[in-house]
Amino acid sequence: MLREQFDIILGNPPWVAYRFVSDTDYQQEIKLRAVSQYKIAPTHQRLFTQMELATVFLAHSLSVFSKKGGKLAFVMPRSVLNADQHQNLIARKYTARFRLTGYWDLRHVKPLFNVPSCVLFAEQSLRPGSSKDVLPVSEWHGTLSGRDLPWTKAKSQLTEDAAKGKVIWLGNRCALSTGPGSKVPTKPSAYAKVFRQGATIVPRNLFFVNITDCPNPPHLDQTYWGSTDEKQALESKKPYKDVRISGSVEGCFIFSTALSRHLVPFRLLDPVYVVLPFETHDGALNILTAKQLKGKGFREFGKWMLTAENTWNERRGSKSDKQSIYQRINYQNGVTNQSMKHRHLVLYNHSGMNVSATYFDRFSAPAPFIIDVKLYWAAFSNLREANYLAAILNSDIVNEAIKPFQSMGLLGERDIHKKVLDLPIPVFDGNDERHSNLTDLGIAAHKQAKAVIRDGIFPIEGSLASQRGYMRAALGELHDEIELIVAELLAV
Repeated sequence: MLREQFDIILGNPPWVAYRFVSDTDYQQEIKLRAVSQYKIAPTHQRLFTQMELATVFLAHSLSVFSKKGGKLAFVMPRSVLNADQHQNLIARKYTARFRLTGYWDLRHVKPLFNVPSCVLFAEQSLRPGSSKDVLPVSEWHGTLSGRDLPWTKAKSQLTEDAAKGKVIWLGNRCALSTGPGSKVPTKPSAYAKVFRQGATIVPRNLFFVNITDCPNPPHLDQTYWGSTDEKQALESKKPYKDVRISGSVEGCFIFSTALSRHLVPFRLLDPVYVVLPFETHDGALNILTAKQLKGKGFREFGKWMLTAENTWNERRGSKSDKQSIYQRINYQNGVTNQSMKHRHLVLYNHSGMNVSATYFDRFSAPAPFIIDVKLYWAAFSNLREANYLAAILNSDIVNEAIKPFQSMGLLGERDIHKKVLDLPIPVFDGNDERHSNLTDLGIAAHKQAKAVIRDGIFPIEGSLASQRGYMRAALGELHDEIELIVAELLAV
């Protein structure tokens, strides 16, 4: 941020724009205004760094510089319409002297900016308005012949649709939208408490591997040759992109996992191998350092982890003192929260345009299965309940319901996380005929998905979007029957 912009936000006159004040002081001043004076900042500290600074600029400009009834139009990232860090703005819970009077949605105009954008219209007012206010909205569409066009050229390439924008709710989240949605906060599903994100298996170059001649499952007391999985290495980031590691590994440290790209509706494509410094006792996972591995007689994997430790320390530099490689791989207990005894799993992707989910039998994996951070998971003792939930999560109805609340990238909606669980998904009841029918459909879809993957036409080397689209189309009538029941269950 330019110093001049900071000074405008703080109300400093231009002749002191270059006074010797640290950037930290400016940031603290802005934070004070955002949190205490205008209350436009998010409640949770973790969201503050994601907040759009322009919202503070908007609040300060109209509160301090505007005369009564003054109006302002402000180009903003489109995230101000739905992101968690902007809930106070959306719900009108701020204390700044302005109220929103409308907005333009520019998501369908290309090329424009590097992020999806909108324009907020506001006027100076002592009353911020209400979350029940209906706002006039213009939804713009069109493909421009270039960037930075004058209006005389751009207007013939654009169309404008008038709509009405209102606040809609998903759980305790709210968004400004022209589409349908609840007018009041909704009660999240009880399933929100049982799902969690998988383990952060990074740096991937050190743990994702190809294993030579590995049986299914690997023999615990034998050693196998492993080397960095090149596909993962090519997708890795600095400073680990050029790291490669190879060596012998005892079979008891070979696990399998899956990423988001392995997940299609109702099916998990072939899991991949990872090597991890965890030993299993009665289903529980305990972490071992390189020194502990060697002390227990696991010399081969002890060497591997020593190399991993040294690589981590070297590439992280001074940051390695703040977090060891073992703390990183078990971040927030992502691995040790999992139990190898949990057999019946439901998995869904943590990001992407659409939700894809599946029931997965952990015991069917080629090696003990660890859920990666790219997936959300829950374990169930009841096989039928797991298939019931997988069927609901794969429905178009669920996908459409969360769309207004997903962050927007240039390629479309992207984050999912627990938004799907903010929907009022009822807890499974085996005595409810609709639940039972949905379970049977989920089981049938799971079997049909397996046949689709093996039919020789499934685009196994295609893009993830093409794979998921192909699967949804191939499920045909099963998909349609699931939609009808889910619509009734969720009352949408």
